[in-house]
This record gives sequence, C-alpha cells and structure tokens, in this order.
Amino acid sequence: MVFQKQNSFSNLTVFLLAMLFLGAIVFSSINLVYGKYTDIDVATANDMITNGTYPNLTILDVRTESEYDAGHLENAVLIPLAELESRIDEILQYKDTEIIVYCKVGGRSAQASTILDSNNFTKVFNVQGGITAWESAGYPVTHEFPPWIILLLLAATLCVVVAVIVIIIYKKRRKKLEDTIQL
Repeated sequence: MVFQKQNSFSNLTVFLLAMLFLGAIVFSSINLVYGKYTDIDVATANDMITNGTYPNLTILDVRTESEYDAGHLENAVLIPLAELESRIDEILQYKDTEIIVYCKVGGRSAQASTILDSNNFTKVFNVQGGITAWESAGYPVTHEFPPWIILLLLAATLCVVVAVIVIIIYKKRRKKLEDTIQL
C-alpha cells in the first residue's frame, strides 16, 4: 500500500512536470508568434524621433486618410490598417529598422504591430494612447490640407485679385470721367 502511494505520487509529479514543460513550450511559441513588438509611451516615441539615435526610423500612421489629413506626426507614412497587409511591400525595406506605429488611441496600431511582427519586422514599437496621447502631452502635429482645399484657396485668391483690379480700373475711369465732365 505504501508503495502504491509513492508510485502514484511519482506519477503525479512526473505528470505535473510534463504539463509545466509543455506549458512553457506553448507559451514561448505563442510569445514568438505574437507580442514581439514593444509598447511605448508618447514620451519614449518623442525621444526616439528627436534624439537622432535612430537615423532610419520610420513612423507609420495606420489611421484613415481623413484622420491623417486632420493632423499627423511629421514625416509619418500613411498606410491605413485595412490596407496594411496588401501594401506591406511598400515598407519591406524597413523590416530591420525601427518602426513607430500609431493610430488614434492605440488599438489599431497594436493590430498593425502584430501584422508587422507576423511579416518578420524586427523592431516594431506601438505607441500606447496614439495621437490622442501625443497631442495631450503637447508634442507637435503636422496638419496638411487636402488638395481640393488648396485649389479652393487659390481660386478665392484669384477672385480677390480680379476684384481689386476691377475696383482700381473702375476708380480710374470714374476719375477720368469726372475730369472730363468738369471741363
């Protein structure tokens, strides 16, 4: 009876050690497939961008084009999350250099970071809090106007110039007419 208890204890110990070993293998495999990217805060992202240590740093914005146009980090490359997998070849040259990935609050950038990891990008940094946290911290954002706004501004400027010319011509002719009438 004592022998049987020791034997079952040994079996239980071997079983638990085997499960622990298998769990470690599974966990490390999951960790190799997922989670290779590094989460960073906006202060770290700003430091990486401004300190000059990363000369080949790429900044990837994975928001929509309209969100990007409303304001983005300077020199950011726009590839919306929905297009990232189909456009991955556009950034393959950055596979082994630092890539900072951001979105509005951090959800899409985490998904994008996972996609980059699964495509063997080696130095991916996900900005937690996204551009919302970036702006809240007071860091600079670049605003670009869509092309149609630039055309609209040019058209408005041209209208103002034409109006000024018409007014000048009108005043000169009126003055000339008044001088002729007084004679």
